[in-house]
Amino acid sequence: MSIAQIRQRGAKDFEAYYQSLCALESTTPVAGILAGAKLTTLKCNASQLRASDWHPLLSALQINKTFHTVAIYKKWEDVYLSQDVRTTGTRVRSHTYCKTEGRGPDRDTVSAIIRSLNECMCVSPALKCLMIEGISFRTKDIVLLAKGLSENNILTRLSLKGSRLGDKGIEIVCGTLKNVQSLDWLDLTACDIGHKGTVYLAALIKFQCTARQTAAWKSSLRHHQPSLADIQGLRRLTLNLNRSIGDRGASELSNALMDDKWVRALDLQSCDISTDGAVGFSESLRANGFLVTLDLRDNELIDDDILDDINDHLTSNAAHMTTDHYSQLDLEVERMASLSKPPLAIRTAKRTKSPAIPRIAKAPKLDARRIAVRKCGVTKLYSSQRTLSLSSLNKRQKMVLSKPKTHSTSPGRIDKTSKDKIASMMKRLKVELLTCKWKLHEESVARSIAESRLLQVELENRRLTEQLNKVLEGYHDSLDDSGTVMVNTIKVVETAFQHFHRFMDTLHLTKNDTTIPGIHVDL
Repeated sequence: MSIAQIRQRGAKDFEAYYQSLCALESTTPVAGILAGAKLTTLKCNASQLRASDWHPLLSALQINKTFHTVAIYKKWEDVYLSQDVRTTGTRVRSHTYCKTEGRGPDRDTVSAIIRSLNECMCVSPALKCLMIEGISFRTKDIVLLAKGLSENNILTRLSLKGSRLGDKGIEIVCGTLKNVQSLDWLDLTACDIGHKGTVYLAALIKFQCTARQTAAWKSSLRHHQPSLADIQGLRRLTLNLNRSIGDRGASELSNALMDDKWVRALDLQSCDISTDGAVGFSESLRANGFLVTLDLRDNELIDDDILDDINDHLTSNAAHMTTDHYSQLDLEVERMASLSKPPLAIRTAKRTKSPAIPRIAKAPKLDARRIAVRKCGVTKLYSSQRTLSLSSLNKRQKMVLSKPKTHSTSPGRIDKTSKDKIASMMKRLKVELLTCKWKLHEESVARSIAESRLLQVELENRRLTEQLNKVLEGYHDSLDDSGTVMVNTIKVVETAFQHFHRFMDTLHLTKNDTTIPGIHVDL
């Protein structure tokens, strides 16, 4: 069998081709990679691979045409916590208690990974999710990755979490993603993004918004209403744990979302945003009725009033839209906090088995605004999550009652029927509360509109009254002038008639008098 035929088969059968390459190089195939290959998924922990494991893996990956998900990641949370202690108020846990892991791939290996992914994105018709997390890139690696992204038109999710691209790397990535219309979710968590990086991200949002408006206009020319949901483009942007964004970056993003109709979710956990930056989002949401998720947790300098206003707008937006997966939040704050907790002391005594005690499982703590309403077989997810900080998270969150796991041998278990009734009652009350708040918001908006219109009508009435008074005054003045002219004319006519009558009287008197000698008057 020729090499070309082997490669053609290897493009569709990753498992066999990878094992053959490992046999040629006398290495052992990684069991986790083989297990994921059966599910058309590649998940590779870069810290656990040896240097000799990379070449057969990347050689098989670069020609593969069946993987729909490729995830190459390295543990980056400990590095982030050690470099930024502000994330938590406690000391970072000691690595003595952590599982020891390798240093990860070196620079040359990272370049080889990017080259393989570049070729895979160019030839694969199935790759929809690409995750490269915790791996630092050089500028030439970012340029090569951007080239592969520009050649791919089916990728829907890109995650560069913990890669620390910086503003320069974000500029390169955003410049490429402007023309990648298939991308649905972009995750740039912990990428050292600052104010300049948000400028490039805002330009990306505005560019895609203009392109989508053009596509909608072209669709409307065919005499039918265009569907905004069918137009491809960015729907979710995740920027968690980028503390350099601040208020200036938040202002750039809020201005970009002002006129956008397609972005559904924006995640900004732990980005050092204060009330000044949150006010911009509040004003943007007054014009934007399409954003359903705005995650501002762990930004402790935001006032509760602004959060309430943002939450009301998100509730109104989510009430008439299908949120799908845009409402699901990655709990980065809670996860990072759990990583930063000191580990428990190592027990040296031998554990003894204790008798099993049946317990009632507790429901997980979720956001109070995130309520799933199931009615007539349709699930509506109100995803106006109130974004909170860790210090006040326990005070503001509520327990969502779910169906508990009970044991038949438990003597003190709660009645299942009463538990279900309480759960259904709580769910109904929460739905009614959200409905009342939504109606109150609509009523306040309608009242403000009516008051503004009433004020406009009063001003217009006052202006018209003033104009009418001016017209009447001018008319009266013109009447006075014309009356004076008529009186003078009548006086002149009367005077002329008086002179005429005097002349006629003089003639009659002359006729009755004696005739003067030598003068004959012929009447």
